[in-house]
Amino acid sequence: MTESAVTATWMRIEAWYEAQGISDLLNPGVQPDVLAETKSECGLELPADLEASLLRHNGSEGLSGWPGGELLSVQRMIESWAMLSSALSSDDEFADEDAGEDADEADSGAEGGRVKPGWWRDGWQPIVANHGRLFLLADLNPDEQGTVGQIIGFSSDGGPTDALAPSFTAYLQSIADDLESGDAYVEGTDILGTSWD
Repeated sequence: MTESAVTATWMRIEAWYEAQGISDLLNPGVQPDVLAETKSECGLELPADLEASLLRHNGSEGLSGWPGGELLSVQRMIESWAMLSSALSSDDEFADEDAGEDADEADSGAEGGRVKPGWWRDGWQPIVANHGRLFLLADLNPDEQGTVGQIIGFSSDGGPTDALAPSFTAYLQSIADDLESGDAYVEGTDILGTSWD
């Protein structure tokens, strides 16, 4: 079910990109053996729907080409995670859950019991980046009312936001809906006029 929903949604997105003459902004899919090897070597955890998506399109081209910024390739996911994890885990103010009260008391901007408090958590995987400041993350370590694989927002100066979509599939479907709404447009390699930009 997951793979078929992702495939059907990608077909809608691909049709919009083709109609705009920008299909080249979507990278081809990563090879299954490369994805498996990368996951094993780097300890990368991904929800099944995100894996299915990467097999179809391994991110977008350049620093844009996707509503809200750059849809990250597997390699860019690893680089972004390493950068965020290193920068935020090395500062006491940005402590992880193992640091105790400091992490729990951090003003992260997340509310509603779906996203664990704190500035940075293991299990947060970047999937979209906007010039290294704003990110969308797949949350593999949600709070009690959250769902594994939910999509959360994150800014380098404000920390995480609440859950924005319950899964990567739901996020991808909202992108397709926005593109088909008639409000989305292309400016250079930026996709604008969606609820995600």
